[in-house]
Amino acid sequence: MQASACLRSANSDFPSWQRNGGCRKPVLCPQSLRTGQHANNRSPALSRDVIRWTFAIDTEEYAGSFERELAEYVTGIPNEYRSSPDLLARAMRELEGIDPDLPQFTGPFADLFEARIVDFGDNQTVDFASTVPTPGWSNVHGRPYRVSLKRPFRFPAYLSVGLFLAKKPTARQLALLVARARQFKTIPKVSTFDERPTVVRCRLLMEIITKRAQTVADFRQRRRHRRARTAPA
Repeated sequence: MQASACLRSANSDFPSWQRNGGCRKPVLCPQSLRTGQHANNRSPALSRDVIRWTFAIDTEEYAGSFERELAEYVTGIPNEYRSSPDLLARAMRELEGIDPDLPQFTGPFADLFEARIVDFGDNQTVDFASTVPTPGWSNVHGRPYRVSLKRPFRFPAYLSVGLFLAKKPTARQLALLVARARQFKTIPKVSTFDERPTVVRCRLLMEIITKRAQTVADFRQRRRHRRARTAPA
């Protein structure tokens, strides 16, 4: 994927701590990695919560047929495959951007999106958008259906497109994302294979991830305890 000023890498290594609201958080140093102690000697346990944001666009069709085109039009950011150059150029003009072939991007979504690893079993890619499960829907043999008492949930149905956000969007950015997602249906098709789904709703998802670290000695000690509990009498 080509570099873009509004696309940030989601490289969040655990030992990197920053200030938050004027409250100092633990800072790890080489000694702390050996002894398991923080630089401020508060606690040997290393744990923190990381918040990730995702903007989800729900439809009633399988999103794998149009997620790249929809993401390019909504954001104005080229994906790895350059799915639709004409659609991307139109999005850049509407967002008052510049030539998409240049490494810079000036627009309302500066530094808003980030690239993440998208894992589909044996296929891993890095992108800022992907299909995501749609709540209230299920899937059997490639046929999505609404979950009900007569038809319970079986497997996830991927009728939604998720845009990975590096931070919480402002009210203006969120309103613009919703408006552009709904406007995608009105864009003329370039070929007969193009999909223009109806957007049912948009959701802002907040995911809280707890990251923990421990010393090698603590890890080995806990592993010995687990083996002792599971060992036959």
